[in-house]
Amino acid sequence: MPRRWLFVTLCVFLPLSAFGAGWVQPSGACYVKLWDRSLFGKKAYTAEGLHDAQQVNSYQDHLVNIYGECGVSPTLTATVGLAPIGYAKAGSESTSYVGPLSAGLRLGLKREGRLRLAISASYSFAPPVGDRVLDVSPIIGANGNSSQAIYQPTVENHAGQLQFELGLAFGNERFPSFFSASIGPRFNSASTVDHALVGVLQVGTTFWRRLSTIINVSVYEPFFQPVTVSNTSGAGQTRYMGMGMTVSYWLIDALAILANFEGVFYAESNAATPSLSFGLESKFQLF
Repeated sequence: MPRRWLFVTLCVFLPLSAFGAGWVQPSGACYVKLWDRSLFGKKAYTAEGLHDAQQVNSYQDHLVNIYGECGVSPTLTATVGLAPIGYAKAGSESTSYVGPLSAGLRLGLKREGRLRLAISASYSFAPPVGDRVLDVSPIIGANGNSSQAIYQPTVENHAGQLQFELGLAFGNERFPSFFSASIGPRFNSASTVDHALVGVLQVGTTFWRRLSTIINVSVYEPFFQPVTVSNTSGAGQTRYMGMGMTVSYWLIDALAILANFEGVFYAESNAATPSLSFGLESKFQLF
């Protein structure tokens, strides 16, 4: 594969938290993030991972996402992720759809000092709302074999995910920073979606108390099973290793605006086009 940057949408699987993996929220403290993920393009990573395949028909996809977490006790944080409404257009067809809906818990194993340890578990469901195939494009791989790239914005699926998490605070009072890592299995119910190993590395820094940046490296590896479906949307069966960056500016202590993009080192069955997100995030005390 040529060593050049292309972009892909990863956020349907891996929403970023306020502090990164490993940290639990204090009792009653909450963090909420609202954003829209948009992509426009004409190219796809195929099941063979060949982003130099023939161009597919043009597509656009927009998905509203909500992520939240609240501390229910000093050791336990509840999390929720919703993608309640999306709109996709590929070729001459379009549809509204609902993305994955998830709920989970994070248990703090080590909650004091610079080093934090936690374990989290979550369940998600992608309902069959707007899950029809919008477009089918014939493609020819580098080996000359003919295949098809479809555009299906969502795939019905139940998923359970377990993550082992580590967090490390560093920096100083002027530039507080953190490193975090999480890794664990994801189990999918859909027969066309393989179980996978999911991992995220994050490094974040806050400048001048207002400007925050997070760089993340994400992995979605279907346990080395071959990907057989070329779905341009990235929903369902896929494989990738990617990198993204989120920039937030805190207007006040409780409210920030944010922008995010994601890029990949390699991918199979996914979009080969910029994935951009814009939104709001908030921190507040519920009780």
